[in-house]
Amino acid sequence: MDNQSNIETLLNQQVQRLEALQSLLNDELEALKKRDLDQITAIAEKKSELLVALQGADNELAPLLSSAQDPSHDEARQQIEAMLNTCKQLNEINGQALQLSMAGLARLQNMLANVKNEASGMTYDQSGKARPGGKLGQGIKV
Repeated sequence: MDNQSNIETLLNQQVQRLEALQSLLNDELEALKKRDLDQITAIAEKKSELLVALQGADNELAPLLSSAQDPSHDEARQQIEAMLNTCKQLNEINGQALQLSMAGLARLQNMLANVKNEASGMTYDQSGKARPGGKLGQGIKV
């Protein structure tokens, strides 16, 4: 295969990989919304594989493109750069969604811990009013 057709094949493969990555990033956002840990894990593995393939092809393409200096590849390169920027934006959105989800879980965990602490230290007096800090059974002598 000559350099020209090799370059075109590699560029087309990069476009296909980036389309697959965009699809995975969209699926990942949905999985994050649903908090589907199994799907998030599977998507992370697929993303990692795609990123390795993208990097490998990029390393193979770089010397070919620099030596070819063919303007016919400019359109494909611009398309790839635009797709890559879209993937970066989607990944940023997913990262923010993940951070928000984690912050929400941390707040829920703190609320539950506070409720547990208040409940364990809450007693009621003779009139039925709640009193914090009391211990049930304290002061009873048998």
